[in-house]
Amino acid sequence: MKSISSLIAAFFIFFQSFAQSTPANYCGTMSLGEERTALLKEFQRSLGTRALAEPQITYYLPLVFHIVGTNEGNGYADLSMVLESVCALNEQYGGSGIQFYLERPPLYIDNSSYYVHNYKDGTRMMRQYKVANRINVFFVQNAADNCGYFNPSADAVAIAKSCMLQGSTTLAHELGHYLGVPHTFNGWEHGTPPEYEQERADGSNCKTAGDGFCDTPADYLADRWDCPYSGSVLLDPVGDTVVPDETLIMSYSADECQTRFSTQQKAAMRNYINRSKQGMVASEVPYYGALMPPQQLSPDASNPYVNGTLSVFQWSPVSRAMGYQVQVSRFFSMAQNVIDIMVEDTLFATSELIPGVRYYWRVRPVAAGNTCGPFSTTNEFTVSLPTGLDQNPTIMVSVFPNPVRQGAVLQVLFSDPVASEVQIELLDLSGKQIKHLSGSSPQLQIPLDGVAAGVYLLKIENERGRLIRRVLVQ
Repeated sequence: MKSISSLIAAFFIFFQSFAQSTPANYCGTMSLGEERTALLKEFQRSLGTRALAEPQITYYLPLVFHIVGTNEGNGYADLSMVLESVCALNEQYGGSGIQFYLERPPLYIDNSSYYVHNYKDGTRMMRQYKVANRINVFFVQNAADNCGYFNPSADAVAIAKSCMLQGSTTLAHELGHYLGVPHTFNGWEHGTPPEYEQERADGSNCKTAGDGFCDTPADYLADRWDCPYSGSVLLDPVGDTVVPDETLIMSYSADECQTRFSTQQKAAMRNYINRSKQGMVASEVPYYGALMPPQQLSPDASNPYVNGTLSVFQWSPVSRAMGYQVQVSRFFSMAQNVIDIMVEDTLFATSELIPGVRYYWRVRPVAAGNTCGPFSTTNEFTVSLPTGLDQNPTIMVSVFPNPVRQGAVLQVLFSDPVASEVQIELLDLSGKQIKHLSGSSPQLQIPLDGVAAGVYLLKIENERGRLIRRVLVQ
């Protein structure tokens, strides 16, 4: 759990980084790698003159996001921006027969050498942290001085957070490389290529020059350009005027110009998936449907207080949600969030809020395919001075020993007869269940084998209500 000072500092670093101009280099992808290049050339040779059919099936590909900060846990990319990038991706890949989904909550890395990195350190980061057989995306402050790049040797993508504003196509562009598609100006990345490698404006050598696709016009622009193109006239080797297509995501036109992949680019990406990434494709269709906002259970308007020792937030479950984004702010507008986290359960706890201070909070569901669900209402609450954590004093219970040693047994003793079965969960502070047991005995035991040292929540619930106790494992 990051300290509140770290979270506040993270906001200011985030704000400052977005105030800066984006990196000078849009894409730092140096090559597609041998495998992707070979599969692309084989596919392009097979095209001939046949018309390409519309995709009959959709490939659903899993994303794993890594949000990188400094050694001190500062500077993370904005969580909403990261989550909502999945929705943007699926719009940008519309009609391609390819859709993406978030397999798990984002993973966090605190490493200043990776937060601002060169290619060597970026490769090390990707190999160290990537999840096998998934599309791994690392959100950093500086991606080797690029907005983003695909690294074929590490089989992963890095994205600079300043290049992920609304409307950005950076992630879609880099995933295009991941799926085996080159730049539309392929061959011009390092200066003017030999004439035989320059695609003619009339497309007569489209199969052997440029990007090798005949439905993408010749493009000689290896630097960012606004649309419509208004620079110096571009002439091919025979003097014809080259007019690059500003709408293609694999070009270097400005983000607001890019809207699509060509038919052959889409087919090449599907071919690469079918040939090389079939084991990655989801066997069942992830949920992309609508989500209802959760109901905030505590704190809410009827009980607008949280405990100053350990503040607990609870909400109702939402069908088909894989997790929930929880935000806490000093402002009703939810600007400058002091907490912005995704958890997998319907409970979150923190010890980082300041007693006596008024805050606001909201929560929204996140599904694998729909990461842009609606937030709940924004509720106001105040942090009380530290007291006990009991939420229902009618359940009389003793929990001991507390603190408790790793590997020991935690005893739960009820002071009055247990009228009905009790459900007991040991949760970490993100709400993830670590242990679970149930019973109607006046004394229950929880073996702590495999439980790491740290602070946990013991949730005790029966028909009479619920209470929460904090447990320290040493």
